[in-house]
Amino acid sequence: MSMCESAGISCFGDLRTSAHHENLYAETSRGKCPAKVRMFRAAGGMAGNTEGIIRIQKGNRMDHLRRLYWKITDGLRAGGGRGLRKPAMKVIFLDIDGVLNHEEFFMAHIDEMEQFPVDPACVRRIKEIVDATGARIVLTSSWRMGWNRGAGEMDELCRRLVEIMAEFDLEIYDKTDWLRSGDRGLEIREWINKAPLRVERFVIIDDNDFHWAKRRLDSYWIQTDFSDGGLKEEHVPRAVKILTDGRQCAE
Repeated sequence: MSMCESAGISCFGDLRTSAHHENLYAETSRGKCPAKVRMFRAAGGMAGNTEGIIRIQKGNRMDHLRRLYWKITDGLRAGGGRGLRKPAMKVIFLDIDGVLNHEEFFMAHIDEMEQFPVDPACVRRIKEIVDATGARIVLTSSWRMGWNRGAGEMDELCRRLVEIMAEFDLEIYDKTDWLRSGDRGLEIREWINKAPLRVERFVIIDDNDFHWAKRRLDSYWIQTDFSDGGLKEEHVPRAVKILTDGRQCAE
């Protein structure tokens, strides 16, 4: 099945070339595509068009076919080659130090940090946010340098972090790339632009201001405090609101 067929327009076959396009018009004119008026819901939502309905009428078929062709190809590009807009996801851009650990916890476990690198109470709050929103976790912390999807490629602290998160049925989905500029906002923007799924909403949880306003990200930012408990219960409903009732992902 071609991508066009999967988009619900199988009677037109493959519209990839202008030569085939002309042949298609000729066949349509000879009546091989029956019906005086055809309405196609051409992958509704492609390229930002939520109606996606094209009318093919007698005497004006070629013009409409051209419009349909470009609508389909634009949609395929916008949808990663699947004929539809990419499925959407929500993301928590997560820092670690000052969010999942904090001064009080650090002082209490200073001799066993390899065993307890993060506060389980803070991890449980991330779990509450994920359960309420279905968001995925993307690391922005300097800890990302020691994290990889393969367990054998992680450093010991990150391996322990992953184990503690797994106790709460949480996993790290990905990490942002490190940029030499150290501009964490730009790192987040680049990750969003390259994401395998469309990011519809996101929240940034970090104890530091990485000039979020410069990247128009300040309204997505929840600030925690290393000296005041890291991620606290009061932060949870705010994060959920941003991920559910908040603004759409900024361009």
